[in-house]
Amino acid sequence: MRQGLLTSLHKVIYDANTSSLLLFSEYVDEPRFGDRISELDLNIDGALALGFVVIRQVSALHEYGMAHNNISPGALLFKGAAATRMVMPAMIGLVEPAMGPEAMAGDVRALAAMILTWMRPNRVASLHVRIKPLFEALRAKLSSWAFDKQITTPKIDELMATISDALALVDFNFSVLRDSGGDLQEYGLLLISLRLYHLLWPSVPSVVPRTTLPPT
Repeated sequence: MRQGLLTSLHKVIYDANTSSLLLFSEYVDEPRFGDRISELDLNIDGALALGFVVIRQVSALHEYGMAHNNISPGALLFKGAAATRMVMPAMIGLVEPAMGPEAMAGDVRALAAMILTWMRPNRVASLHVRIKPLFEALRAKLSSWAFDKQITTPKIDELMATISDALALVDFNFSVLRDSGGDLQEYGLLLISLRLYHLLWPSVPSVVPRTTLPPT
């Protein structure tokens, strides 16, 4: 299994009474959660990079036939490193392990819905006229995958390929790395950090103390 992001895992406990898998990891100082993203005007490349990295995490479970089964903005946590201004995202929370194609399809629908909310219509509208129709079609496709129960939900590999293709359209470096077999996850993290760190951990302006002049 590919190594996960964010935290060191210390203990795993399976609760048979509730069929819940409890994961105990390191303490994260000043975390931010995914529901904050809905309040941010995120660039298209940042939204797609975040989607790409999160999909890769969930797909590691799908490789073993297991669904995460608890994908939501509130289960997405961000750890910030102030020294490097890096952002590390990970799907956390209470994992309710489920097996089988229907459970994994539920993961894909939840992922598609999250990424759709991150792709702001105003950001799509401001794209170059050559690629704007492609991204309007992408939003429609994600909406269909997320909410239309009459269609067959794609497997997570198809969702990843779709997001990867879209990111390659708006980020030349990602396109080159993908074609040359580079480390796409590492580049995705750099792009997420560039777009998200200052939004999630805004700098506090320093206060210059006033100097009291001696009486004349």
